[in-house]
Amino acid sequence: MKSPCNVIWPAEPGDTREVSERLLEQIHLAGKYDSYSQIHQLDGCQWKVQNQISHPSGDTLHTLLRKRVRSGHFQQGRIVPEGMCPAMTI
Repeated sequence: MKSPCNVIWPAEPGDTREVSERLLEQIHLAGKYDSYSQIHQLDGCQWKVQNQISHPSGDTLHTLLRKRVRSGHFQQGRIVPEGMCPAMTI
């Protein structure tokens, strides 16, 4: 899924980004959301909703916080070094 958000790549742990309610729904429908840990997979990184803002127009923006990947975490068939997104690994 291509992201319509402007993010300076690579995203570092602790970085934030704002996404629309519609994009979060697309992530859920694509199966890239873990309801237990409340983690969203977006652009090869793990993000968690930190905040949301509802506008009078009815639009809702969610602020996502980039999570740190645990050391040696197995993801998408390979070991991901601590703090790195899978897309950043060689």
